[in-house]
Amino acid sequence: MNNTKKLTTGAMLLAIVGALMLIDRQLSYMFETIIVLAMPVMIIIYSTMYEIKDGAILAVCLLFLTFVLGNPEYAFINVPIAVVVGMGYSFGIKKNFNKTKLMIISMILFVIGEVIVAFIVTPLLGISIAQQVDSIKEIYTEVLNQAQLGTEAFDVLNINFSNLVLIMLVLSTLLLGVMEGFIIHIISLFLLNRFKIKTIDKAGIVSINLHPAVAYVCFLSFASMYFLKYFESENIKLAILTLSMIGSIILFYYGYMFVITYLKLRTGRKQAGLLTIVIIILTMPLSMLILVILGFLYGAGPLKRKLSELGGNNPQ
Repeated sequence: MNNTKKLTTGAMLLAIVGALMLIDRQLSYMFETIIVLAMPVMIIIYSTMYEIKDGAILAVCLLFLTFVLGNPEYAFINVPIAVVVGMGYSFGIKKNFNKTKLMIISMILFVIGEVIVAFIVTPLLGISIAQQVDSIKEIYTEVLNQAQLGTEAFDVLNINFSNLVLIMLVLSTLLLGVMEGFIIHIISLFLLNRFKIKTIDKAGIVSINLHPAVAYVCFLSFASMYFLKYFESENIKLAILTLSMIGSIILFYYGYMFVITYLKLRTGRKQAGLLTIVIIILTMPLSMLILVILGFLYGAGPLKRKLSELGGNNPQ
């Protein structure tokens, strides 16, 4: 009976993916990204319900199905990455990893996949890194011109705009992998809970604490962009900008997490996160600076103590 249920469930998942691919083909592959992101979730649920080897069989079947019905580019590039993420995450669940470790596994695997696609596979397909940079530079130039800013500011600071775009390409590739990993993690936890699969501990979704020393380093990196004019070397300026972007992203994340955690503890409303996102969008770029500062104050200690007084620990 169990084997029959296992085969039926696997066949149903394959049928769903096959139907979605046929519909997507008729719509000129509009939803292929969504389908690819759904694959690791299916593998995770199936592997958790049964065994890792069963998930591996489903993963192989999904690969063959994609080769037959899907976009060849996604079949040979994105789907294998999704399959690896699904199997890696499933392995972590079977080993009773906590939620933080599972999230890190998902993020690392997606980051590796995105780096391989952007800097190895794409050039092999005929689109060099220089061409990718030029394409992105055209977009940014058009946006800056529409905002009546132009790229003259970079010339004043003696910064090579092409090198800056290359840095942004690298950072955006890494950030994309992190975001994809986080999305898969959240969806997987939600579905596992709905299926009443209790294989994960009760730790928070995100329980990575920000050490005060890291907070100070990130804030110094963020603030270093305001001292670019005192340096003459273009390489030093690009290095400072890179560190500044990384520091800003980390502090912005923890600033946002502090705000939604604080609002939830004060109001008891789960809609605090959505409301915060709306306010951030409406008040940019001022809100980004405020959240970076809040992220630093959380990591440094004062706001962390405030959360403890309200009954919270790390941002969840």
